[in-house]
Amino acid sequence: MIRPIFMRRLFTILCTIATILTVSCTDEVGNIAITQLPYEIGAEGGNGYVMLNSTHKWNAICRVSWVTLTISEGNSGSGKLSFTVKANKETTSRRATILLSNTAQGSDTEFLIVQSAFTPEFEMTANTISFNSAGGSQEVGITANFDFETECEQEWIECEKRATGVSITAEAHQQTQSREAEIVISNEKYGIAEKIIVTQEAFEPILDIAQTEFMVRGKGDIINVEVTANIEFEVDNNTDWITHSITDKGLQLIVSQSLLNKDRSAKITISNKEYDLSQEITVTQEIGVNTPIEILNADFEQGLQGWTINKYSNGNNTTVTIADGEGVNGSKALKISQAAANGKCSVAVERKLSGLEPDKMYRLSARMRYSNIAGGSGAVLFSPNSDQYWNSSQWTSGTSNTWTTAIIDFLADDDGKATISCALGFWLGSVAGGGYATGTVYYDNITVTRVTSKEMYMRESEHMRIYFDGNKTSVTNTATDVWLKKVDEMYEAYEDLVGAVPHEGRKLAILTTYGMYSGYWALAGDPILWNTRHGDMNETINEATTRNTISFGLMHELGHVFNVNYTYNGKRYYSNWDWNDEMFANFRMQYGLEKTANAVYQKGNGDSSKKVYRGREILNMYKQDYDMTLPKGKLNDNAIHYLLARLADENIIGWEPFRRTFREITTKSCPYSNNYDKFTYFVNMLSKHATEVHGKKYDLLNDPECFSEEDIAAIKAQLK
Repeated sequence: MIRPIFMRRLFTILCTIATILTVSCTDEVGNIAITQLPYEIGAEGGNGYVMLNSTHKWNAICRVSWVTLTISEGNSGSGKLSFTVKANKETTSRRATILLSNTAQGSDTEFLIVQSAFTPEFEMTANTISFNSAGGSQEVGITANFDFETECEQEWIECEKRATGVSITAEAHQQTQSREAEIVISNEKYGIAEKIIVTQEAFEPILDIAQTEFMVRGKGDIINVEVTANIEFEVDNNTDWITHSITDKGLQLIVSQSLLNKDRSAKITISNKEYDLSQEITVTQEIGVNTPIEILNADFEQGLQGWTINKYSNGNNTTVTIADGEGVNGSKALKISQAAANGKCSVAVERKLSGLEPDKMYRLSARMRYSNIAGGSGAVLFSPNSDQYWNSSQWTSGTSNTWTTAIIDFLADDDGKATISCALGFWLGSVAGGGYATGTVYYDNITVTRVTSKEMYMRESEHMRIYFDGNKTSVTNTATDVWLKKVDEMYEAYEDLVGAVPHEGRKLAILTTYGMYSGYWALAGDPILWNTRHGDMNETINEATTRNTISFGLMHELGHVFNVNYTYNGKRYYSNWDWNDEMFANFRMQYGLEKTANAVYQKGNGDSSKKVYRGREILNMYKQDYDMTLPKGKLNDNAIHYLLARLADENIIGWEPFRRTFREITTKSCPYSNNYDKFTYFVNMLSKHATEVHGKKYDLLNDPECFSEEDIAAIKAQLK
């Protein structure tokens, strides 16, 4: 049995233990027990509270501005003291005292709040930015837990603070030197000062013209010159026959009608003096009044006065007379006749003209009728010269008793002279089909006039001029310009390979004509002749845009023209090293295709249909000839082309030794006459330059990886 005195003692002990436990979990101030003392809070501040237990009614006050009591009084028993603490922006900690009062006891007790010091944080996404000369806006991201200021002394920079950082705007820059600015992001209180370096590129003034040369008709025209400019420009126009106005796209020129019987030309300059930039536009207007070139006795009424007879071939039995009453409207006419029994001939009545404009196209016209024409070209007009001697008027045969008009277009010689010929039979009997003829032809009323855009479709580029049959040409100028640009690229590539240009570097012409053997597609020279019967000008021009290709045939003829053989700028060029220019014309074309990345649409000997060959892919076409002809023991020219051109692979010798070889071999007279000897002459020179370029010995001709014994034997079979 437990005694009562023991129970009382046990109760006293338990109460003492409870009191000890209570004091260890709370702090008692007077008769107020608080669960946390002191109260700690971070620098960011916020809401807080402590639980308390009071024996009486209580209240609290705080005299610091950064603490606000939200629950500041309560009754006896359990209660809550709530407060709001403002953020601490100082870099030192701080304390606030809350005074607690117990109304029953009348005693004041302090409760302490401790707030941590503020730690400034700052981070930028970039400390350098750059603008082009046009200016604009960029944003630099900034992460900061404090407010900051932005400062920039440069007037061309504006800064705007945003929630995510700063927006920096640079004005457009009009000076040709770059410039720099410094933006300072700072907070003096926290000792923060970070810099953003802003750079702006120098202004690059642009004043470009898409096309600088224009040809207009004599009747006048409107020219819209496309100008690319980021600066203002002035127009210097001193002509009285061209008016100008500045448009949104550039410059508009209005060319008035010409009443002159010759071309006229003007230069118009656009410029900006501040940036020292200028561009020159050349406008050439065709003759307004196409007065025929004066030809004395053009109707043969004075017999053969002013004319001479040229017996090119078998002319001893040819009769050349002035026939009374046989001309137009019963006038006199020139009559050339060769009996079939006397054999085919080429006899012409000719005269020389002077005072023509070099590089201008002229048209020789004559009234003609003929009978019993047989063989060759028949009765034709022609104008023989050293640059283009294949052209003539349209070939004739049989009998035509009705007067018709024969025409031939020709370029005057470099000295402004030309020879015009009214003939029976073409002066070159070596043309396909033969040039010589028999029969009788009458000529009357000879005229020579300048060719204008009324008669032909004409267009020019940097290196080329085209004269196409206007009745068969319907392409746009834009499409033609795209095509001509590709031709110009090929021209420049040929020049790069050969190291020389034909015809003193003057623009080359392409002329459509009916006056050539029907089997020919085109013929080299200046102008390059394009057979109107076969040449689809529209398809050929448009292929540059529809298929991104260029004419194989015309690029082949252009390759022929670069087989230079003349003296230019005091330097002599030779072509007698060239054993086969049909091959080398294509070889020059291959170099052009590779260097310009142009393509041709062509059917090779092993192809079932045409295909596009771009750049070095053309070598595959020539390889087909090699594969087909090598087993026969005799390589054709395309196969030899393949063997040479494959050496230009960058893993063998590349193109540079070829460039050097062409530049040397064209400036030396070849000492050999045999084609195989010329071949070895070329390859040995190529070996020499390959050795110089690569710094190691090359003997290509005796290298079985370049030419096998079978290759050499097949080449000899072809060339010897």
